[in-house]
Amino acid sequence: MIYKEKPENFKPAFEVSGCFCEHDGKLLFLKRRPGKTYAGKWGMPGGKIEQGETPEEAMTRELFEETGIEPGRYDLGYVGCYLANQNGKDMSYHLFVARLHDFVDVSPAEGESQESCWVKIEESTGLNLVEDIPEVLKEAFPKKFS
Repeated sequence: MIYKEKPENFKPAFEVSGCFCEHDGKLLFLKRRPGKTYAGKWGMPGGKIEQGETPEEAMTRELFEETGIEPGRYDLGYVGCYLANQNGKDMSYHLFVARLHDFVDVSPAEGESQESCWVKIEESTGLNLVEDIPEVLKEAFPKKFS
């Protein structure tokens, strides 16, 4: 569940960064592996922010680790920080959009995701998405869902 205002007794256990990778009106989604949280659902690159990292540094690292997309191949824009509760854990979620300069054929890193796909932004909510992604999609790309 995503919150716009801080709920009473909200205590984030950790912070994460995630991003929508966009190129030519399509978004990159990664299918979660069996054994991972939300196995079999489609998500976006991202992960926990390590100690000493900024949200942007964490996003750059996670994007490279999960997709092989290198810094310099995209412009990274900050959408905002969301407060979320997933699986009973409170967290701060920093959302970015990475606008790719050119198309990248992504091969998910071993142990990360099962497969990847590029989907038109306005059709992306038809995927079996990880909890809360449809809501933040609409905030990151309001013109596509108006």
